[in-house]
Amino acid sequence: MPCWLLVSLGAFAGAMVFSFFTLSVVWSCTRPWAALVFLVLWGSGAFVITYATPFLLTLWSVLAMLLFYWYFRVLPEQYDHDQRPSWFQDVGDLSLVWDDYDWRMAVNMAIHGQGQASNKQK
Repeated sequence: MPCWLLVSLGAFAGAMVFSFFTLSVVWSCTRPWAALVFLVLWGSGAFVITYATPFLLTLWSVLAMLLFYWYFRVLPEQYDHDQRPSWFQDVGDLSLVWDDYDWRMAVNMAIHGQGQASNKQK
């Protein structure tokens, strides 16, 4: 296997592992079950990276992407919004919005929602 391919594959897997660890830490307080999914992906990826075989790195990368896709894309479609179990935590809509009206509405909702929450605390 060419050296550049081995280095590129290792760098890609390392970036994925670092991203999964960062997301698990960031979401540990707000979405603990989703953070646990990322923690499992981080732990398995850190273990696989130590062996640095192209087959294991490729296999882990594919399995990690499939688990990510299943938990955050397929699983939300299995439940109605009101009937989701407590361990399920959705990340919301993953689509890009380019309309400036939608951006302004989202900002206004965030500002007003934040203002209402701070008013309730007083």
